[in-house]
Amino acid sequence: MEHCANISYTQFIMSTTEVETIGFDPAPRGEFPLRQMLIDSDMDGIVSGAILLKVYPEIKFLFGNPAGVQEGIFDKYIDRKSAVVDLPYIPGCGLYFDHHLGNRPKKPMPGAWADMPSAARVVYEYFKPFYNLKNFARLIPEVDKFDSGAMKLSDINNPSFGLQLAFTTVQKDKQYFAYLVRMIASSSYDELMHNKEIRERTTDLENRIRNINLDLKHIKQGRDKIAILDLRNSDLVNIHISILEKELLDYEVVITMKENERKVQFTMYQNNLLELPYEYDLLAVARRINPTHSGGHKKGCGFAKPANLTVAECLDKACEIINTQIVL
Repeated sequence: MEHCANISYTQFIMSTTEVETIGFDPAPRGEFPLRQMLIDSDMDGIVSGAILLKVYPEIKFLFGNPAGVQEGIFDKYIDRKSAVVDLPYIPGCGLYFDHHLGNRPKKPMPGAWADMPSAARVVYEYFKPFYNLKNFARLIPEVDKFDSGAMKLSDINNPSFGLQLAFTTVQKDKQYFAYLVRMIASSSYDELMHNKEIRERTTDLENRIRNINLDLKHIKQGRDKIAILDLRNSDLVNIHISILEKELLDYEVVITMKENERKVQFTMYQNNLLELPYEYDLLAVARRINPTHSGGHKKGCGFAKPANLTVAECLDKACEIINTQIVL
């Protein structure tokens, strides 16, 4: 593996002009003794993990989720030789990489938090001056677009291969995720395009989304400019929100409900397929409803149902705040 001359963290900050960056190097990059990483269970976490696997070929990986981190489920697995990526910070970890506004550190920590479109971009920029990461160059911009919600209607109607690949990661298949981490770390973009397993997944997804509009009628509730989708007993839980938003162009905000281990999770999105002259601060909405179990970005975030509120009360409160809170 190609390793470049060391540069200072200040130079990293300067190379990402206009981007807020927080963190420090606990050791020369790539030389910190990592043995495992905890990564988010989505496309951004997968590609972030693939970059770390390229830098640390022997590293082991564990898939997590923001709610589990906030509940302390993964604390027992984390030590100074662990990296936490695309998730809330866990004190005591050796390296930390993220980009979510809701996870912005209050003080520098080992690694890098940066206001970038994806955590994969943060990890990529962090190690790129030292390692040959050319096989990620075409994929990273598509992860940026996918994770930041910057897709347009044309991207949904005619998605690139990178977006097609990302859409296959909505279904939480940890075995497939582990396969992708290894394949993305070791393959070129063209090799991924011709990978049999990935092509079968993208073809299957194309077949499953043909009747989306019919299915939405049974799970959709409209409140002014807000669409509410109850995905708790729907196969559409495995379809990415941007594909669903294509069928919801009359709505500026979409709220979805999902259930994980008998706990209801709400996710809120500004419909990025619409070119609105303003934006909603949905993260502020999530934090008002559940200050301790919420996170994400202004235009896309989530929160867990608080114990003192019913599902209906959560929806009423979210809609009330959203309808009165527009940030110009």
